[in-house]
Amino acid sequence: MGRRALVLLVVGLWAVGGWPQGALPVGMLARERLGEGVWVTAVAICPRGHYLAVASQGGVELRELPGLSLIRTLSQQDVRALAFSPRGEFLAAGTAAGELVVWELPAGREKFRFALGETIWSLAACPAGKYLAAGFADGTIRIWEWPGGELVADWLAHSGLVASLCFSPDGAALLSGGGGDDRLLGWQVGTWEEAGGLSGPRGGLWGLAFHPEGAWLAAGDGYGAIWVWTWPEGELQGQLLGHELSVWELTSHPAGLLVSAGADHTVRVWDPTSGWELGTLVGHQGSVWSLALSPDGQYLVSGSDVGGLATWDLAYLLDHRPRVLGVYYSARAQVGRGQIITVQFEDPDRNISLVYVEVVEGEGWTTVEPHLTFNPRVVGRARGSFWFTAILREARPARLQVVLADQAGMKSDPWEFELRPD
Repeated sequence: MGRRALVLLVVGLWAVGGWPQGALPVGMLARERLGEGVWVTAVAICPRGHYLAVASQGGVELRELPGLSLIRTLSQQDVRALAFSPRGEFLAAGTAAGELVVWELPAGREKFRFALGETIWSLAACPAGKYLAAGFADGTIRIWEWPGGELVADWLAHSGLVASLCFSPDGAALLSGGGGDDRLLGWQVGTWEEAGGLSGPRGGLWGLAFHPEGAWLAAGDGYGAIWVWTWPEGELQGQLLGHELSVWELTSHPAGLLVSAGADHTVRVWDPTSGWELGTLVGHQGSVWSLALSPDGQYLVSGSDVGGLATWDLAYLLDHRPRVLGVYYSARAQVGRGQIITVQFEDPDRNISLVYVEVVEGEGWTTVEPHLTFNPRVVGRARGSFWFTAILREARPARLQVVLADQAGMKSDPWEFELRPD
């Protein structure tokens, strides 16, 4: 799944360095600064899509979606984890002081509060609606029935803090990721017996996500890799490589896509089935720690460790990705002679900014000239074409790949083609 390194060039059609002060990046609908150095520890969108819950060191807020206007403040405690009940009538929060608090919504009335001693790092609600799971700093997992608040299970799961929890879509399994012991474990819902584990990720497992229908399970590790397994078989499907530092959070999209947040200040969108990165969203000034996606997949909310909170129109960004319509060239190429490659494209936003050309087969045998010559009329066009020169250095075939990227950071699907010596 990991992409090969670029053997040639990232060429810009125009500079895309930041954006004018006060303006929002393409696709970003709203942004807020919660305060200098405020860590946005968790975000969660109500399953009904009506509003957003935001947790930070300063407490828990309900905010309007997508505009981020404040509705009300529920708490002023340092909160590390959030979870909505499946129908959105309750919100649970886990605090740094070790309290589990549940509010009834939309009124915001506190339903119950338990003082548990250890910091709660993770929360997850079972899709079936019966259970709420909490992961603690001492490695313990506790399960409550809600909304009643009856404790039904309590066991030591990890040797360090429980960094992430996730129920399978059918509610049959609970997965837990260790922040210190790098273990990914499965637990049978109801009996809470261990049902095996998966290995590979290192450096803490802070992000877990299931395909909406349970086809795969993804986990992000502390070295920037996202591991994807088939579910329930547990066979490693591959790795998604792109983040430069720790992957802090994952969330799945209704269309079977995956969204990741990283310490490299980026949010990335993936197709785990093909292994392709569909885009990289930039705009945060700090490590992106938290993610939430609306039930219909339209709005994506991200929060950083320096107080940044942003809403993205993910549906718009996906719909307006650039597309390669065709690649045209002669069937044969003479060794040492330039081959003209013409690319036709479609760009709904008229904002293509980068072109990637990669040799995916034939490394060490084939090179592409270290420049691209573009027809300048591609700038600002919804449809157009450009051309570049490729050279075969030896009489062996090579497979090249062309990818377009726009100013929002979204990429086209790759278009591969073959050069063969004459």
